Amino acid sequence: MSDLAHDVRHAFRSLSHRPAFAGLVVVTLALAIGVNTAIFSLVGVYVFGDVPFADPETLGVVRLDNAGLEIRNAGLSMAELIAVRQSVDAFSEVGAYTGAQVVLTGGDEPVRVLGARVTADLLDVWGVRPELGRGFAPGEDAPGAERVAILSHGFWQRRFGADSGVLGRTIEVDGRPTTVVGVMPETMEWGNLGSYDVWLPLTVEPAGASWAPRNLAAVGRLAPGVGHEDAGAALRAVTARLAEEHPETNAGWTGRVMTLRENLASSGERTLVYMLGLTVAFVLLIACSNVATLMLARGSARSAEIAVREALGAARGRIVRQLLVESLILSIAAGLLGLVVAWSAFAGLIWTAGGDTGLRHFFEMLSLDYRVLAFATAVSLAAPLFFGLWPALRATRLRLVESLKASGRGGGDGGSMRGQRLLVGLQVALALSVLIVTAALLTGMVGVYSLDLGFAPERLLALDLHLPEGKYREADDQRRFFERVLADVRADPAVEAASWISRRPIAGSSERKELRIEGRAEPTPERRPWAGLVTVGPEYFRLLNLDLLRGRGFRSADRPGAPPVAVVNRAAAERWWPGDEAVGARLRFESGSAPVDGGWIEVVGVVESEVRLDLETPTRPEIYLPVAQRPRPALTLVVRPRGEPSAVVPGLRERIWTIDPG
Repeated sequence: MSDLAHDVRHAFRSLSHRPAFAGLVVVTLALAIGVNTAIFSLVGVYVFGDVPFADPETLGVVRLDNAGLEIRNAGLSMAELIAVRQSVDAFSEVGAYTGAQVVLTGGDEPVRVLGARVTADLLDVWGVRPELGRGFAPGEDAPGAERVAILSHGFWQRRFGADSGVLGRTIEVDGRPTTVVGVMPETMEWGNLGSYDVWLPLTVEPAGASWAPRNLAAVGRLAPGVGHEDAGAALRAVTARLAEEHPETNAGWTGRVMTLRENLASSGERTLVYMLGLTVAFVLLIACSNVATLMLARGSARSAEIAVREALGAARGRIVRQLLVESLILSIAAGLLGLVVAWSAFAGLIWTAGGDTGLRHFFEMLSLDYRVLAFATAVSLAAPLFFGLWPALRATRLRLVESLKASGRGGGDGGSMRGQRLLVGLQVALALSVLIVTAALLTGMVGVYSLDLGFAPERLLALDLHLPEGKYREADDQRRFFERVLADVRADPAVEAASWISRRPIAGSSERKELRIEGRAEPTPERRPWAGLVTVGPEYFRLLNLDLLRGRGFRSADRPGAPPVAVVNRAAAERWWPGDEAVGARLRFESGSAPVDGGWIEVVGVVESEVRLDLETPTRPEIYLPVAQRPRPALTLVVRPRGEPSAVVPGLRERIWTIDPG
């Protein structure tokens, strides 16, 4: 130990005489160790990240697929949830939840937050207990039950200042008095679950339960001795029986049970993360090769010093240990600085998430926990064996007389030069591998930014409005509100154009509906045509400068009582009406063979298809309907202001609150 302490003191003295060399090595290694630590934390979320549920390996996530409709990972409908609860014995209990935008009133300003509507037993299925208060009691998800809510830990802190007296307080949710009965634990700020600010009971009504929409995320607790594959087989048997009993609504649907890890990310996302891990491992090898080259050069320059020490009787092993201690000190310093780099990377990822709360909460799961610290420590201790051992052995292999002569005449060591050339060759090979991967990623990124979106995205502002459910129940009330808002916004001199849409351009998801096309033979239940359903205002196509390819857009005369009309995108026209057959054709929405949402609708125009964020799949067919004929309680106001978009936001909010302060 005294020899080791002497080596450490000598190493610090030696490195202090060459601060530029030491700084270059530390910074080079710190960047590589920091990036590897950050990516290891990201991989760790998928591999061994902490899950806030009890016995997570006995939980199964229930998903539905329909190959004919090109749908994967759909949720359950209310009728399917009830059927699974009654028929799948592989689960001891099954709960479900769905996201819902809710409006909280009663304060200075109305606040729109993301809520989760859950079955009363979901927290028991997860094995989660509220930090304050209680969970939902049996029967609180029944029709007509008293309205209660549980707050998320973050929302409780932000909105109520972490006041424990919030229990029993009445808040207004969608215009209805609701009693706060609990506060979620901080551990539930996990992944997408951290996006939910308010948890509300999901009304479960077996009588007349609907087979659509399939928007319930169901989670089951496996029965003792049952595995995920067994549960999946039992679920497939139930969905096959439902398809036979209800072919009009369930044909083509099949069930699947996934683990929590599988549900956390798609296989493509996991592959991308693992490829990132492999790529940054190459970066670490490049950094170590770079440092090894520097150490070889420094060892060659120190050949005279090492030769003198050998002449004075120092054993070769003693000198190798001395040199390795220097490498270890450099690596430990780089590891500490690398942790700072990793922490900065986490902060940068959270910053890039912006307003995407789900992505931000996922990045907030990245942390310097004990596993990540153990990884950084292991890398810092192992790296010197890669970049320091060979140069140390090489430096002590020199012949004494030749080394002294070479140092006297300023010559170098030929073997050292060969070693440096070998390391440079290794760096080039590894760097080329990383550059190829980087070039592929950059090519994809450039392709995304250079995409023709099909419309003009400059100076577009999107404002989401969700009407309180308790106040705007009737379609006429919703229609009048949205028409008045649009008229007031268009009267603003700072606004060039404005219109409504039921989803945001590019990023929003459209409601998917099955179709029946007039004059066509009835398709098989598994191959019914389908399209995304989008509700828009009359000026929407002009606002986005979407090319009108055939026919006309919507007019102010397309109102209730007038013949129902629709506009389809190019993808729909090419799939179902090749040539010029789309305009004048008629369609209707169906659930199985039963019409829904009214009767036949005439197609009056064809517009260019909007580009979607899902670039891996071809543009999907979409059908646009006028908002006056199909009002909804939630719409997005798309505005093109005359100046800077953010400057008009306060005025738009005031106009909306003048109409309804809630």
